[in-house]
Amino acid sequence: MRWFFLLLPFVELLTLIWLFEQIGVFTSLAYVVVTLFLGLAIMNAQGLEITARLRSAQGQVVVGQLLGAELAVGLAGFLLMIPGLLTDTLALLVLIPPLRRRLGALCGLLLSARPVTRGSSAHGGAGASAERPVETIEGEFQRLADD
Repeated sequence: MRWFFLLLPFVELLTLIWLFEQIGVFTSLAYVVVTLFLGLAIMNAQGLEITARLRSAQGQVVVGQLLGAELAVGLAGFLLMIPGLLTDTLALLVLIPPLRRRLGALCGLLLSARPVTRGSSAHGGAGASAERPVETIEGEFQRLADD
């Protein structure tokens, strides 16, 4: 796996050079720019979707079930932002729904095996008591004039 990440930039560069030779420099540069903006748009949309789903969950979130597919699509957006044909092909494979569901399930298994609640730590440190219910402090509010 380490070799894959070490060789990826060189393979991407070779595929871009091949693309330049096949369809021309300006068309290839346009392709790189379009995939960059497409990846940015996908990541922006997924970020907004994840934020909305987390807010609607009211603090009780099972990360693996809720965010797996969204993270897989975000990964596809990230892969599209990297210039090169190999990462773009991997991104398109991730965007295929059956493969995305499997990758989303894998991301969900890797992210969490237990529910995460507001105020808890993922490492089980201070404040990570799962037995203690969340307490709401009620009171009255009165705005005082600034002197």
